[in-house]
Amino acid sequence: MSLSDHIKCYYVGMTTTLTTDATQTKRIALIGVSHRAIKICNSLPESLTDIWDVCALWDIDPKRFAAFETEFPDHQAKTYAGLDTLEQLLRDEKPDMAFIATRDCHHAAPAITCLEHNVDVILEKPMVTDTGQAQALLDAESKSQARIHVAFNYRYQAKNTVMKQMLDEGIIGRVTTVEMNLYLNEVHGSSFFQRWNRYRSQSGGLCIHKCGHYLDLLGWWLNQKPVEVFSYGGLDYYGPEGEMNPSKKNGRHCSTCEESNKCAYHLTRSRKDSVDNHSSSLTNVNQAKRHLNIAWYSDYQPDACIFDDDIDVEDTYSAVILYDGGTMVNFSANFSSPFEQPRISFNGTRGRLEQGYHFSPEQTYTGNSLVHYPLFEKDGARVIPVKARPGSHGGGDPSMLEDICSDDETHLCRASARDGAYAVAIGEALWRSAQNNGEKILIADLLGEWY
Repeated sequence: MSLSDHIKCYYVGMTTTLTTDATQTKRIALIGVSHRAIKICNSLPESLTDIWDVCALWDIDPKRFAAFETEFPDHQAKTYAGLDTLEQLLRDEKPDMAFIATRDCHHAAPAITCLEHNVDVILEKPMVTDTGQAQALLDAESKSQARIHVAFNYRYQAKNTVMKQMLDEGIIGRVTTVEMNLYLNEVHGSSFFQRWNRYRSQSGGLCIHKCGHYLDLLGWWLNQKPVEVFSYGGLDYYGPEGEMNPSKKNGRHCSTCEESNKCAYHLTRSRKDSVDNHSSSLTNVNQAKRHLNIAWYSDYQPDACIFDDDIDVEDTYSAVILYDGGTMVNFSANFSSPFEQPRISFNGTRGRLEQGYHFSPEQTYTGNSLVHYPLFEKDGARVIPVKARPGSHGGGDPSMLEDICSDDETHLCRASARDGAYAVAIGEALWRSAQNNGEKILIADLLGEWY
């Protein structure tokens, strides 16, 4: 088989969603009826529509039950409100699986409770917000008959799965270095600073909450464990010192701000197509005008000013990560870019593999394409088009749900609690190193016996 035919096998094979072996009804408890949880229910592939049974909803905010009912008016799920009702839910409803999509800082406690009741857990990424919680979860799982699945849906995007298969096949030989640069545009990047994600105590910082997607992909692609990290980071665009801040005031909200016509981010948000997909398809929910979501929450407004002085997370990172197979990674993230795109390159002893680059008009290819540059061959680069799977998050959500609900324990993409812990540990190391002028942070020191 020629190399071109060999490559064709990859992307032709990834044009459809995965299949599932699940045949019995899965009783699902939604722990945290967030927009993400509702979006997951809206993302069910056809193969799961008859077996995914949401039997219970748990939240501390009763308005979230109303939001769910607006989207699914015929649902039969029982509602449980308040911190002290989770044990009762697990006893009375006996779910097969719990999907936990609370704020990140509240993932660990309900997950441990579910494990104690031998209920499998799907944990929305990031698994938790720090390595102390990660160790506690790994310990709880080791004592339980149940298992944790981390919802790293990016693994299931066709372009990422094809990248994994090609690297595993050794198409570029042994991987020596990786360049990974994340660019979030002004709309998507700034949205994190309008919401609870801007507080480290609630999100672990964007080095964990958002970058965790990609830090997980790195280890999965490489089949290696992270060893050490050194990094720098800063708050360069947002917060009170942000260059585009109209004036230094606290407590403003985009929906009522008298200076919105002076805010470059607000003006860009109003004219640019929104890529912020952190809302479901709820009736009257507008992705670009976040203040229209206020009615679905109690005591929370998701359009806070991105220049408030209580923001304590970074919007820029630059780091080096060393893996135990010897691969070195140059990693960066920018949360205020003119465009939205991850750019990833693998350099190996037999060539280079790229994702997410755009060249001149004559060479332009879509963001799903991969490019292979073989060493020692005269034909040059080969563009490898990858057809995206259907569904939300580039087809990642429905394929992930099919996989997790299947009986296949060895699937290529499934993410374990240990995978989730490594992603959290690298993200925490990014922050800790940046706080200490680029000091080297050892992942083993953060995860202890669970490393």
